Amino acid sequence: MLSRATAVSGHAVTAVLGDKAAEVAPALGRLPVSLVVNRDWNEGIAGYIRAGLHSLPGSCAAAMVLLGHQLAVTSADLQRLCDLWRRSPRAIVAAQYGGGYGTPAIFPRAEFPSLLRLRGDQGAEALLRGPMAEVIGVPMPGAMPDAPSSAGSSPPIGS
Repeated sequence: MLSRATAVSGHAVTAVLGDKAAEVAPALGRLPVSLVVNRDWNEGIAGYIRAGLHSLPGSCAAAMVLLGHQLAVTSADLQRLCDLWRRSPRAIVAAQYGGGYGTPAIFPRAEFPSLLRLRGDQGAEALLRGPMAEVIGVPMPGAMPDAPSSAGSSPPIGS
């Protein structure tokens, strides 16, 4: 997944690692990514999101949230998200599958405070189903939880 993200974003990729950071970091080889260790890994996905956001530079206009186990998501899928977000930079642009929205998704800086308020197992999808959220969907069946090679990912959130 990281190689696909770097194909789209170059060196502007941050991988947030948890309790197995010491084991996983060497396996990432020479990928041009920044590594952040989430010391609150036992809290749930929200801790990973906060750790990633806190590591971003102040000039960062948006953040793409994607899960490393969504292996059926392609570089072309990520590029479509980016292209659509560039045309609508105030909107959240998210994968659309199974009748709802999910990750990967791009959140503009205006959404960072809401992402930083997430706690526990509450992931970014909480913002995707919010009544005030302006979400633009990108059809992405490869992001679906039962897509080949992505078993165990979160279910989509209804639009």
